[in-house]
Amino acid sequence: MKKNLEDIPEDQKMKAAILLETIERELGIEKSFILSTSRKDDIAVMRAMCFHILIKVEKFGPSNAGAVFGKDHATAKHGVKIHAESYETNYHGYKDKYERLISRYLFERDSKNERSEFFSVMNKLNQKMEELKKIKNALVGMSISRKPLDPELLEIINETFPEDDKRTIIEQNIANGIQLD
Repeated sequence: MKKNLEDIPEDQKMKAAILLETIERELGIEKSFILSTSRKDDIAVMRAMCFHILIKVEKFGPSNAGAVFGKDHATAKHGVKIHAESYETNYHGYKDKYERLISRYLFERDSKNERSEFFSVMNKLNQKMEELKKIKNALVGMSISRKPLDPELLEIINETFPEDDKRTIIEQNIANGIQLD
């Protein structure tokens, strides 16, 4: 049974999108042509190149690689064979096109991964900063009202601060006459 694009994991969709964008930028072939049902040699060979990259480089299963192009697994496997033949015979400068595409694609993919990891770390740091602001504001409020710390706040302190810092905060609160539960 032929898979649809919706059936493949998000990370594979992202890699396929990067590949198609890279083909468009690097080789000047619109992704709409590659995604089409065209059997023209230049389009079919580019599609075969994509199948090779998705299956052999990115380790997609043939069904998932086929789903990217609305094809079945057998077409994807056949595309890998067409790639090997085209590369071996250097069909219409195929080797140069492949080398340009694969190096640019890997660069683009890795750059996106690094940016994604960077934003993930930044998001976690922002969440920690918000927790720290909450703690600071609560501690300031506690110092003014001389009320015991809220159990939820104490839990955040325990998760956020190393042991020495917690002791210092607790000691400061006790010195100010604030009880801790």
